[in-house]
Amino acid sequence: MTDLAGGKANPLGYGSGHIRPNQAADPGLVYEVANHEYLDFLRSLGYNSSSIDKFKKGYGCPESGHSVSDFNYPSISIPNLQTSSVTVTRTVKNVRSSTAIYVTKVKELSGFR
Repeated sequence: MTDLAGGKANPLGYGSGHIRPNQAADPGLVYEVANHEYLDFLRSLGYNSSSIDKFKKGYGCPESGHSVSDFNYPSISIPNLQTSSVTVTRTVKNVRSSTAIYVTKVKELSGFR
């Protein structure tokens, strides 16, 4: 795992205890997730209708069609690394008052292509 400068990350660099309250007030980008998307995520993890019903009565629990990798969240989970290719989509919203440009970079794990 690397930090923003490409060096080796440390525990404070990836979110285990170091907070910056002023930056939290102006996050820049947010991942919008609706309540039903959390329920779909639980379903993709194998929770059944009766388990999910404890969170939301009457949830129309789909039998299939959702994957852990579909959850619109900053982290990415790929349940089966044996597939030849996987496309993951994330949707973010700029909540800053000014225009901004963001660049994404993906660095593959060694041994995976």
